[in-house]
Amino acid sequence: MLNEFKKRNFFEAAEFVLTLLFAFFLLVDQKIAVFIIAGLGLNAIINGVRFGFQKPSKAYYPFAILFVCYLIGLLFTENFDYGGKDIETRLTFLLFPLFYGTFKRKVPLNKSWVIWTFIAGAFVYLAVDIYYAYECFDVVRNRTCFESYALSRWIHPTYAAMYLVVGSALVLADAFGKNGNTIKKIGAIIVTFIFYYFVYKFYSLGPWISFAGMVATVLFAIFYFRKKMVLFFVGIAMMATVGILAIKNLDLLESDYRAVKTELGNYFNNREAYIEANRNNASSINARLLIWNTSFEMIIDHPFGVGTGDGKDVLMDYYRERGMDVYVDKKLNPHCQYLQTAGSIGIVPALFLIASFIYYLVLGFKRRDYFLIILISAFATGCLFESILERQWGILFFLFFLVLFIGNDQESKEEITAP
Repeated sequence: MLNEFKKRNFFEAAEFVLTLLFAFFLLVDQKIAVFIIAGLGLNAIINGVRFGFQKPSKAYYPFAILFVCYLIGLLFTENFDYGGKDIETRLTFLLFPLFYGTFKRKVPLNKSWVIWTFIAGAFVYLAVDIYYAYECFDVVRNRTCFESYALSRWIHPTYAAMYLVVGSALVLADAFGKNGNTIKKIGAIIVTFIFYYFVYKFYSLGPWISFAGMVATVLFAIFYFRKKMVLFFVGIAMMATVGILAIKNLDLLESDYRAVKTELGNYFNNREAYIEANRNNASSINARLLIWNTSFEMIIDHPFGVGTGDGKDVLMDYYRERGMDVYVDKKLNPHCQYLQTAGSIGIVPALFLIASFIYYLVLGFKRRDYFLIILISAFATGCLFESILERQWGILFFLFFLVLFIGNDQESKEEITAP
């Protein structure tokens, strides 16, 4: 650790410390993380005044451009108060690229230190979860204290599970990469088993779908880089086999699979009858089918969006028109980031978001950077089933690690070699 500071001047060392603190508090307490962002900004400005600013790599531009799209959408919104809060939530789209992209540094930020610091923070978060779960159990004597919302405490279980899925994959990539050692490898394997136990107990299907997309993409990358694509298809077959066994032997996955299969069959057999029968059924699978159907109708009626702050209000109006009163009471969003973006600011920005994910994935393959490949594949898949980038929980985690892995042009030589 001391060697890390010897390589840096005061402002670089401060940036490094603040970055580690931010990674630690991502799961522990995001309110503290917001204050750390302010510290990063102040440090970046002072460093820039002293040593000059640099032009950010073009890889920093996409989400800054998307922020501008939301800002333009604010001009056409009626619910300006909510729109202003939405813009405030998305400030990270602009701030992280500015703070990290324009910062002149002699030595790139040590990604390994940041990842393992995040893991340390995740363990603190999980320890607190367990503590409160036991407190709950002492009162109610019910195992539900160790499941889902009761276990994940202040953060939505879907977001907590996503953090753990991506975090475990990143730590494995670090441990089995070029800078890995035996201790790191053993630690990463232990971390992965613990994290996935909690992912299972959080009872959220979305992160498992993200996991499947991430694993498929990483397997493809490994065998693509080694030019052994036959082994990739063998690996996919093995993963499918494991998936089938898991579905048959894990009650949660088996019940989810049967429920999804049944609901999809009923929906496509008679869509209108299904909507009529389930318009006040807000269970997970039914809700998504009806929400997606309603969101599609809203987007068709408003291809340029309804305004940054009006997406939720207009969607509620569509629910009311269809008698979906339960959906109005629960204020359910589209549960798909691409639909949410299209409904708020238009189809073109939604396509731009998809193109941005593709761009970063291609960049990851070009650099052979498993960190970037893991992050993008997990979140791009997750955005199919959750509005991940609508809440600060998802935005802070994603943008922070994105700018960390992108690096500036001169830092892109620090690649993660294939294990």
